[in-house]
Amino acid sequence: MGLHDIETMNLVTKNLKEKVSENIFVHGEPWTAGTTPLLTNDQSAQINLNKFEGFGAFDDKIRDSLIKGGLSGVNEKGWAKNTVRLSNADQEGVKRGILGKSGASCEDPLKATMYVTCHDNYTLYDRIVAAYTENGDTSNVPSDEKITDLPTFANSVVFTYQGTSFMLAGEEFLRTKGGDHNSYTSGYKVNKHDYSRLIDFLEVYENYKKLIDFKQEFSGLQYKTAAEIQENVKFNEEVIEGVIDYTITSNEGTYRIIHVSPAVKDVTIDLTGYNIEIDTMANESSLENFNLLGTETLVLRKTA
Repeated sequence: MGLHDIETMNLVTKNLKEKVSENIFVHGEPWTAGTTPLLTNDQSAQINLNKFEGFGAFDDKIRDSLIKGGLSGVNEKGWAKNTVRLSNADQEGVKRGILGKSGASCEDPLKATMYVTCHDNYTLYDRIVAAYTENGDTSNVPSDEKITDLPTFANSVVFTYQGTSFMLAGEEFLRTKGGDHNSYTSGYKVNKHDYSRLIDFLEVYENYKKLIDFKQEFSGLQYKTAAEIQENVKFNEEVIEGVIDYTITSNEGTYRIIHVSPAVKDVTIDLTGYNIEIDTMANESSLENFNLLGTETLVLRKTA
């Protein structure tokens, strides 16, 4: 999209919404992918997000805070994948996405398309396997159980962001391309959707379904302005290292969302006064003495 000038993109979007349907959603890749004769200030690029009118863009900065995709080194992990080390910088990047911020300075959630994987590069499952593989040695790759939890966790954060949540088809059953990270010429054998994995990873699918339903149905994840978000989305003042904990107030009531980094061990909190709506780890801890698990996402509704 960076190869198109902003005036053209604004006009295209205006015509689509006025002449076809106001519900049309326009977004793109805010990069030039090479050289262009367009001046920097005229490009429909990430640096100019605040000049976009009615259309948005993928946010690779949030993606990299979560999983270190794209141009990052294959062994880099990000906040949602690192089972050993916590990164305050990555965590702060994730919190920007929660507030619907994108690029370097844009605070308009209608321009923010949040994601961890899309059509190119690794699938999320393959990216995690690659991150823990050293020179062909897979001995450090997490267990089957953990490697199921990690991809679910990364997208559970995406689905609870302000802005638009985007996912690669097949992530809900841990789609794999056999480690192929650039499969545009690899044919159907690599790029197909193997639905037998839906049987193997049915719990993953069920978690995705709950999270997507919540994103679509809860108005508190659909605020349209930075002012609404600032008023209704609050991070918990009691900071626990490696835990992102925030509340969202809406017409449906007050919800609390907790994301627990994979590197977190042995953290207990009191969740009395809440009902658990979604727990990606099916944790059976008591509310009064709730033991948070690494890679866990909780969606709680306040009862009093």
